[in-house]
Amino acid sequence: MPKTPTPAFSSPRGERGVSAPRGERGFSVPRGERGFSVPRGERGFSLIELAVALAVMIAVMFGLLALFDMNERIGKVQTRVTEMQQSLRIAQYDVVRLVRMAGRGDLPANQTGATLPTGVALSVRDNVPVNAYLIQGDNTSPALVPGTDVITVRGSFTHSIYQVNSLDPNAYILNDPLHPGDPRPATAIGFDLVLCDPSPTGLPQDLTKFRAMIDEALANPTRAKTEAMSIVSPVDSAFYDVVQLNPAASSKTAATCPLGAGSGVTLKMVSDPLSVGGQSEYRKLGPGGAGRTDNIASTVSSVKYVTVVEEYRYYVRADRTPSGDVLPVLARARFFPNTDIPYQNDRDNLKIDVAENIVDLQAAFGIDKDGDGQILEDETDLTNDEWLLNTTAEGPITGKLSYLRVTTLARTGGRDTTYQAPLITKIENNDYTVAGSPPPHLPLNTTEERMYRRRMLQTVVDLRNLS
Repeated sequence: MPKTPTPAFSSPRGERGVSAPRGERGFSVPRGERGFSVPRGERGFSLIELAVALAVMIAVMFGLLALFDMNERIGKVQTRVTEMQQSLRIAQYDVVRLVRMAGRGDLPANQTGATLPTGVALSVRDNVPVNAYLIQGDNTSPALVPGTDVITVRGSFTHSIYQVNSLDPNAYILNDPLHPGDPRPATAIGFDLVLCDPSPTGLPQDLTKFRAMIDEALANPTRAKTEAMSIVSPVDSAFYDVVQLNPAASSKTAATCPLGAGSGVTLKMVSDPLSVGGQSEYRKLGPGGAGRTDNIASTVSSVKYVTVVEEYRYYVRADRTPSGDVLPVLARARFFPNTDIPYQNDRDNLKIDVAENIVDLQAAFGIDKDGDGQILEDETDLTNDEWLLNTTAEGPITGKLSYLRVTTLARTGGRDTTYQAPLITKIENNDYTVAGSPPPHLPLNTTEERMYRRRMLQTVVDLRNLS
């Protein structure tokens, strides 16, 4: 079979080389465009668009930072306010707790014929002047914040009320060197007092504190607890006296106790002006006060109760920060009663801190002067006003002491430059609107001082032991 001849390769007309379909001849660029073509939806940001986006982002960031800053400031303020309120509660609780116990152990509110605010169980040093100190005339003692009060509280706070067998003639033996065969209270310079465990009524009496005092006095005489002791007659609690314990001369045994010598103690008491430690001020707390001429009240012919008398003074101390700002601190000091001698001769007992940033402490006495059982307050008519130290220009008030009103003012621990506290006008008889001497303890109404947030707390204390 004859072969079919293969036709020679030919190109389309008018073309040279390899033929390609129309429209696929090389890379073509649409008419009117130059360079590489990108669809409109896939193009990048322009410089203007980037600048706008950056500006929006910066504005949002500034807003967030401002929000965070505001929240931080609010949190800081809330923390300071919380700390201030806690400090205020602690201060008020500590003062009120002891004031409510004032006179425990049968100390009277005040001595016959005397007027408040100077009392036995309670006294107030009102609105102290500039450059005042806790111990008057002693600039080495803590400095006081001018305008504040110092509240003195006396009573038995940490000791028990001990019972004495008033029917036992050997339980209370006077020491009278002038009349040894016939001891007389007016010339007695002391006495021996026997305490037994259990008490005459069969209740347990813990006498370990007295035994510890005796041991400490023998080991370290300078720290001997020459306590003030209140003795009370079985006839009436109005018959009492305040004497001094001489622990070094006391004994940890008592021969007359029913359960034997080891179940009791024999306490040596002194009451003359040359008593141990020179603390003759104790007897001024007894009947007659500073004008008394005897040493042991003649009315106390036998003893039913005895206890340790303590004295605490609450005051606002004017500490200073390194920058020189006043840092007010409510503090409690313990003294040997009716003296300026720190307890146990330890000056650390003058600065027992209670709460920081307490800027004012004020006290007012509620006195029922007409005996109607009500305490009226009328600062516009002082003849009807039965509160003492609640206003200026008032005279003494006599009557039954029923209440003590305690007011504390606190501030935050730091200033808030965007805040101005309300003006303070008057707290009891401390008038902050009056210029002169003494000025308010801190310039509380200046712009700088009003940057502190402030709170006030007031409690009326029922003096249940002074009825």
